[in-house]
Amino acid sequence: MSNNEVVVMRSAQRFGSTFSADQINTEWRGARLFLEVSAVSGTLPALDVKVQFRDPATGIYHDLPGATFAQKTGISTDELSIYPGNTAMANRAVSGPMPFTWRVAAAISGTNAPSFTFSVGASLQI
Repeated sequence: MSNNEVVVMRSAQRFGSTFSADQINTEWRGARLFLEVSAVSGTLPALDVKVQFRDPATGIYHDLPGATFAQKTGISTDELSIYPGNTAMANRAVSGPMPFTWRVAAAISGTNAPSFTFSVGASLQI
């Protein structure tokens, strides 16, 4: 068992709400997620990105408490750490294990066809 790196969402221009494919966690206790915003358009654009987990009984996704990047309004780079024993810090670090089935959810708002070109990568950690 060792650390692993994955591309959760490849760099692409996105509009509205979008979700990554399901990520299956078979052996990692935590993850460091990286958000790279490379282009923005529209009037008063805003990007909200968070981690969600799937309830195995219902298949419904729920927000992982605290696992939200700070809202983006322009080109930026950010990271979010989820790991047991982390000192919790808003929009930076969550103390707790990664769920078995998880995904990244993104919501774009604004006017005049707001869009963001961004990617999400993860370093999965034992």
